[in-house]
Order: sequence, then structure tokens, then C-alpha cells
Amino acid sequence: MDIKAITYKRRVVPLMACAFFALCCVAAFAVIAVCGKCGHERLDDAVVCGHCGASFPAATKYADPGGEEPKESAGAPVLANQPAVDHHLESAIISMELKLTEKYLAENMGALAELFCKNAMALNLLTLENAGTRSERILHLLKRSNASYASSAIREARAAMARSRKAYELLQKARRYVPVGNTWLPVHDEAKLSMKQRVLLRRAQAAPCGTCLGFGKVVCSKCKGTGRVECPNGCKKGWVQIEAMDGLNGKARMKEVRCPTCLGYSRVNCGECLGGGAIVCETCKGLGERAQCSECGGEGMSACRRCNGSGLYKEGKCTYCGGKGQILCRECKGDGKKVNK
Repeated sequence: MDIKAITYKRRVVPLMACAFFALCCVAAFAVIAVCGKCGHERLDDAVVCGHCGASFPAATKYADPGGEEPKESAGAPVLANQPAVDHHLESAIISMELKLTEKYLAENMGALAELFCKNAMALNLLTLENAGTRSERILHLLKRSNASYASSAIREARAAMARSRKAYELLQKARRYVPVGNTWLPVHDEAKLSMKQRVLLRRAQAAPCGTCLGFGKVVCSKCKGTGRVECPNGCKKGWVQIEAMDGLNGKARMKEVRCPTCLGYSRVNCGECLGGGAIVCETCKGLGERAQCSECGGEGMSACRRCNGSGLYKEGKCTYCGGKGQILCRECKGDGKKVNK
């Protein structure tokens, strides 16, 4: 076989195939304008990306042969198809969450009971029937569930919460519940929520401080969470040697006595945590919560960047925010808190 033909097949043909594939990709992406940062579709005449907030470069406008201005994109944005009327949950949903709370309290599973109780507290915001009287019961159960496990050492309490959170998610999924942020509700009710209600649920159960996981305290680094440190007197197993005079011959001799500092225990309370094994979290200053979002001021929603909060665009309803003038905060995703770093 000719050497030139072999070289052509091995080198030129693969290069031609790659060039053809590249041209196909360019043609495909030329049809839909996308954000160069997050890859989401760019709406017509949008200055910034509605998903990540990145600024778009100024596009060159060409004259329309028909003399008409291009029409709005037919794609429905985030808020365009939201219900006009808020959807309210049935009180039976919250009652079931409280029954599960009492069930796990009776089984001495306080951390798991607290998760169901907090879920009931968030869902109670979307009900109209006896919401006020039910709140007293929720707060009472929340105190009981928290006291049943939070009194233990911080290390054990964090481990118990981590185990309970995994079990909690599996139980909610088995009930065909879906999450809105950290709040779980039936799948058929989730589809009927407005954006304002979704933000309300996200704010009600915003993720806690990433350092202390909501406890407001962290393990003491000096005593490693034990609350006790070695005796500073330098004793050996609670005993020290002192010089004492012998009453028979009047000579000095070494005598072993119990250490007066640790009283013979060889360990004393940690001076950093005062024996508690935990210190106040420096990140949240003991609150257990993340700092407020500076983008939305803790509201979870910000003004629409396309219509500047007016709800109108080009003498019509803004299709990006559905005419509401507000969109989900791009910084905190609706929970009103700064993102954990």
C-alpha cells in the first residue's frame, strides 16, 4: 500500500473528524446564549445572569429586517409559573410530625425527636387552623427533646445528632416527603408552594453554624473535651514528696504525701473550659447560627435584576420574576444566612 495513503488515513482523517466535531459544537452553542460562568441559558437582553449573578458582556445589536424589536424569550423563568395564591397545609401534617416527636422521645431518641419537632415548627408557618395554640405544644416538645441529649458532653451530643440526621432523612424519604431547604413536606404539597412560602421554610430551618453545628460550643482544644488536665503541681499519680524532720533523730528525710493541688486524683479541672469540656464557638459567638446574608438582609429574596424590582419590563410584565419584582437571593439561596465557608 502507498505510504502517502497510509499517512493520510492516520493523520489527516482524524484531524478532519475533530474539526467537523468542533464546528458542530460551535453551531449548537450559537443557537442558545449561555452564561460563561454557570452555563445556564441567558435570557433576551439580560445584563446579568439570573442564576449566578455574573455580568454579561455587552452584545452587539443588529437591525431587524422587519423593523420590529425581538420578542421576549418563551422560556419560563424561575418565578413565572408560581401560584398566585399561597397554598396552606392541612393541620394533620403537623400533628403527625408531633406524634413522631413524642414517639422518639419515649424511645429515648432525643436528637431524632428534635428534628421532627423543628420540622413541625417550620410547617406550622403554612397553616391557618390553630397555628397559635399548636405553637405552645411545639415549644414544649422542643425543650424536652433538646434536654434529653444536649446535657451530655459536646462530643457525644454532636455524634448523636449526626446519626439522627441520617436516620431522619431516610424516614422522611420513606414517607414520600421532599425537602425545601431543611424542611420536609409531602411531595404533592411541595409542588403547590409559592416562592415566598419556599423562602419562609428555608429561613425557618436555615443550616446552622458550620463550626459548632448549631450547639454554640466546640470541643475544648486544651483538654480534648474531657474537662480535665494533668495536675500542674507535677505529682506522680496524686502523690508528691516533701522534706520532713524525723522526730527521733532530728534529721530531715523525704516523705510522700497526697498532692494538695489535685487531692490525689492526679488531674484537675481544665482552666480553659472550667471542666465542661467545651468552649463558646468563636464563629457564631455561641448563637449556633450563621451570620445574616448581606445581599438580601436576611429576607431570602432580593430585587429582580432585570426589572429592578418594579415587576415591569418593556411595557409589560417581567418574565424573569413573574411580575413580582423579587427573585430568590443568589447569595444565600433563600435561607437569609451567609454561606458556610
